[in-house]
Amino acid sequence: MRKHLLLYAIAALAVQVLTAQSPAAFQYQAVVRNSAGEALMNKSVSFRMSILQGDAEGEAVYTETHDQGTMTSPFGMVTLEIGSGQSTGSLSEVDWSAGPYFLKTELDTEGGANFIHTGTTQLLSVPYSMYAERAGSVSVVRAPETHDSEEPVFQVQNRNGDVLFAVYESGVVVNIDEDSPKGSRAGFAVGGFSSQKDEPLTDYFTVERDNVNIYLDDDPTKGTRGGFAVGGFTSQKQGMEQDFMLLTPDNMFIWLDMDMAEAKGTRGGFAVGGFSRQKQGMDDMNGMSGTVDYLRVTPDSTRLWFDDSSGKGTRGGFAVGGFTSQKTGETQSYLSVTPQSSGFFIEAPETKPDPFGGFSISGLDTAGELRNLLQVTRDTTYIATTLRARRSLEVDGDINIGGTVGERTFIDERDGNEYRWVQIGNQIWMADNLRYEPGSKVYNDDTAFAEIYGFLYPWSTASNDTPSDENPSRVRGICPAGWHLPSESEWQEMANYLRGAGVAGEKLKSSRLWDGTNESRFDARPGGYGWYSDYDYGYSYSGEGNMTGFWTTTQSEPEGTANHYMRLQEGDTGITAQYSWDSPGDYQLHYVRCVKDR
Repeated sequence: MRKHLLLYAIAALAVQVLTAQSPAAFQYQAVVRNSAGEALMNKSVSFRMSILQGDAEGEAVYTETHDQGTMTSPFGMVTLEIGSGQSTGSLSEVDWSAGPYFLKTELDTEGGANFIHTGTTQLLSVPYSMYAERAGSVSVVRAPETHDSEEPVFQVQNRNGDVLFAVYESGVVVNIDEDSPKGSRAGFAVGGFSSQKDEPLTDYFTVERDNVNIYLDDDPTKGTRGGFAVGGFTSQKQGMEQDFMLLTPDNMFIWLDMDMAEAKGTRGGFAVGGFSRQKQGMDDMNGMSGTVDYLRVTPDSTRLWFDDSSGKGTRGGFAVGGFTSQKTGETQSYLSVTPQSSGFFIEAPETKPDPFGGFSISGLDTAGELRNLLQVTRDTTYIATTLRARRSLEVDGDINIGGTVGERTFIDERDGNEYRWVQIGNQIWMADNLRYEPGSKVYNDDTAFAEIYGFLYPWSTASNDTPSDENPSRVRGICPAGWHLPSESEWQEMANYLRGAGVAGEKLKSSRLWDGTNESRFDARPGGYGWYSDYDYGYSYSGEGNMTGFWTTTQSEPEGTANHYMRLQEGDTGITAQYSWDSPGDYQLHYVRCVKDR
């Protein structure tokens, strides 16, 4: 049972040169454990250490013991200086050039002299550096085939036994003592040799516990590759060099691999995050636990986030500033976005007004040319398209008119009639009923009604006997050139934009002649309807002041051929589709509103 216990005793070997002069010594560290893998804490133990020549079974050229005062730490660790134990010889007398050498470890967990062999490890590096120092040659450190890849091949420790530099088979680790006094040399640095000849060492890369710095030589004689770069391996395998980040004295670039981003998803790209919420275990904006992005750039988008919680100051948010004011110790934001507001700063010109200085929003016109849609300078706000105000438009200064004041209109070239028009969503509608005379009738055959309500038409005249329920219908019918008679689907699109057919009616009705708000400026008026019957009295009319109807190109056959029209009714907030079962001897008359071709 005791032997089985000792097999678990030794955990790791770390060596370090303690002095370059006799007596030479190097450090050994181990964690002593029992058969259950538990560390033996605060326990007196004894070791016998032997240096074997040739192989693991070779002759011992040096042996020493460590017994009295050898205590394990509260973590079960023990640290020995090989070369300073009880021995009849001297470690400095070992001829390290006659290697290889192996370190044999024997242990008594009771602190006596009943030593049990616990392992033999080849000495690879540090003792040989003693020989290398004398011989003036370079030693090669190579891990044996039996080496544990989780253990270091080579270590550098400070006088307290802390690992400052460790080389593993898969990488290198540099540790910084967080408790050491701050200083410019504390940490890790990469410097240059040329400056050492006549001036202090110049650092190019430093890592300290509170910052990381990279210094670039801004000598103008340097080439464009001077600076700092992060690249990838994939393109290099193909014989091409690909930088993902490049920092030079005059530029900084970050490139994203489009192909890799598509394969890896939305997290591919570049991000700047924060630490505070990670400590609280909060999820980020993407549902990813433990990270919070403040800036993220991917091949398809760029996003900025800032904390809009209460308690933040007015400087919280995002700002773009200039360098000139910074030279005087002040800063000037030209663009700022905070939880409370967004602002653009326009600097006053020193001489005459600059017509291009300021802020603009641009877009492509129908010819593909770029033009300013909105431009704001210190003197003028220019709007290239129509300015629409849902509510009141308040003007504190003068209004200078460069054109006519009134509603937007167009002329029907067939008869010279002028019609108002209005944009509702993506559609442009006539804001007056059609008054094209051929094939039309007037309510009660009274021309006075024509000025108020326009003309009534049978479906065959309005649609030119061409049915369609497409959107757009592409049926001109009786409409002016460039316009068409809408289908029921087009009326439904308009109703959806006005928040549904159930409330669209009151928004379409005129506010002067009946119970509408005319919020849409469609200005529908209660012109009634008419019908014709060979079996009755010819033309008849009804509903003026109470309802109106507008023809569509939609036709169906629920109980025979039915032509659809849209009806608005007094006391009803909605708009509904109705059927008219027309025939040559019996048909209805309704009004026409045309839609501009897209």
